[in-house]
Amino acid sequence: MAISLSTLYVMIHLLAVFALATAPFIFFSVYADDTQNEWKITIPNGASGKGPVQGFSPNQLPVLVGDTIVWENKDSVTHSITSGVPEHPEHSGVFFNLGEVAPGKSVSHVMPDTDFLAFYYFCEIHPWMTGKFFNSGLEVAQPETDTEIITKENKYDYGDSITISGQVHKDFAKTEYMVLIYDQSNNLVDISYGYFDENSTYLQSINANGPAWATNGNYQVKLVYGVPSKASQTSFQFSSELNALETEQLIPLWVKNIGGFWCNDKIDDSEFVSAVQYLIHEDIIHLRNIVSDTSPSNQVPDWVKSNACWWADDKIPEVDFISGIEYLVNVGTIRV
Repeated sequence: MAISLSTLYVMIHLLAVFALATAPFIFFSVYADDTQNEWKITIPNGASGKGPVQGFSPNQLPVLVGDTIVWENKDSVTHSITSGVPEHPEHSGVFFNLGEVAPGKSVSHVMPDTDFLAFYYFCEIHPWMTGKFFNSGLEVAQPETDTEIITKENKYDYGDSITISGQVHKDFAKTEYMVLIYDQSNNLVDISYGYFDENSTYLQSINANGPAWATNGNYQVKLVYGVPSKASQTSFQFSSELNALETEQLIPLWVKNIGGFWCNDKIDDSEFVSAVQYLIHEDIIHLRNIVSDTSPSNQVPDWVKSNACWWADDKIPEVDFISGIEYLVNVGTIRV
């Protein structure tokens, strides 16, 4: 059957109208793709100990913006999830604080749309448990030249302001970086965050004071940035006037949470002792009146727990809480 030219024109016109009408739906069905994922981090049974069981599994996780990270507690004790690192409590909880995670329970957090490359976190109850998740989708070109990192002086004293500056490749403009300072024993002394400016330059001023700046020697400065991370370092000589026995006693505020957990029987005596022992070893809690004792004891007197409860509720000063910790050290309950 022959089709007239006018009929053919009408058919083509109708097909064109149909195509235009359905184009948005065709486009959506082809390109709409929900790429958000849910990632699970397990807290395995026995994670609160310092043995071979890993605290968070995995303890490093690549994610994308919008992905959900779920922490599932399969341990027999309560844990907590807080952003930051235990060595620098002033940064604790700045980005997120998910609170306590009881046995068998879980908490979650969504990866925000940010230029931050990585988020560190730890358990406040068992602060040796640490982990991080990072944005694997952040496209950052590799630099064509070496990173420049400079300290204004080659030698600094306690109380000085340490100036660190430099410039990286232009592709890293307005992205995040970290400056980490380590003492001669490779202990982390300070960590600072910032963004390169539009010219890919940076400037950090760090005050060299506080209990962490307690030793003399050669200090290393590391600049960490990019995904995958790149690093460059320099060093300076540091002279400290800080005497640990004469320094004003300071305990990070978040340590009160541990006292509160113990006071409310959310952790037992052994967990409290392990947590405090770790904090002493990491120089987060500093003690003064320590003497040797030849008869170690595993008992924790009631008055020590009462002190922790009162201190957590701001009913007694810090020095009274410290006296209880020093007692546990002196009788051998806490080993340092």
